[in-house]
Amino acid sequence: MPTGEQIGLSDRGLRLVIIADDLTGALDAAAPFAEAGLTVRVATRPQSLAVAIGRAEVVGVSTRSREISPQEARATVAATLAAIPQDVPVFKKIDSRLKGNIAAELQAFGDMPLLAVPALPDFGRVVSGGAVRGWGVDKPIPVAQFLGRPAHVPDVTTRAEMEAA
Repeated sequence: MPTGEQIGLSDRGLRLVIIADDLTGALDAAAPFAEAGLTVRVATRPQSLAVAIGRAEVVGVSTRSREISPQEARATVAATLAAIPQDVPVFKKIDSRLKGNIAAELQAFGDMPLLAVPALPDFGRVVSGGAVRGWGVDKPIPVAQFLGRPAHVPDVTTRAEMEAA
């Protein structure tokens, strides 16, 4: 199968940046775009973002901010956002069990509307009634309390609902 570069996809430029708080999240969120034939790069830290942006249609970046203080996490995400061209959409990947400094990191996004869908329906983890439920979740986890701001949290129990969201 030819790569995105071989068939000219990279000529279209940067289409999306995915910000994740760890490398696994950045890779997991970027993988479907690579599978769809887009040119994808993942920066293992924010300092590598500029190089990745110049070489891909979709860029994932690990801010390495899950295990640091909330203040450091917010500052790291804010600096990462500042390095992204303003006309490029940004997807903030959060952990499906809501681990990390989610509220602090979302503060860096300002007032922009927020859609929160921490579900993995293909693996049995869903959002229902505003809470994460299913595989690996002992008791429902209310999504809103981890966001630190208003958000739209749709029920997502199937792949089709995830795609629609």
